[in-house]
Amino acid sequence: MPNRWGLFDILGNVSEWTQDVYAERGEDRAMSLRGGSAWSSPVKLRAAHCSFFSFMHTDHRLGFRIARTMPVPRQAER
Repeated sequence: MPNRWGLFDILGNVSEWTQDVYAERGEDRAMSLRGGSAWSSPVKLRAAHCSFFSFMHTDHRLGFRIARTMPVPRQAER
C-alpha cells in the first residue's frame, strides 16, 4: 500500500547519498548515506539508518533520489 504521499517500495533499492557532510579530512569529504540497499541486512533497511563514505566512493549499492517541490493543487471552482 502507498504511504500518505502516494509512494511505495521506496526502501531497499540503493543506499541514498544526502547533502550532509559527515566529516572532512583535507580534500576528502565523507558524505552521509541514508537507508540500505537490496544487499543490506534488515536492520539497515530503514530511512533512519545513517552511514557514510568518501564522496569519491562508487558502488552499485549507492544512489540518490531526486526530490522536487510539488505544486499546490487549485481548489475546484464552485
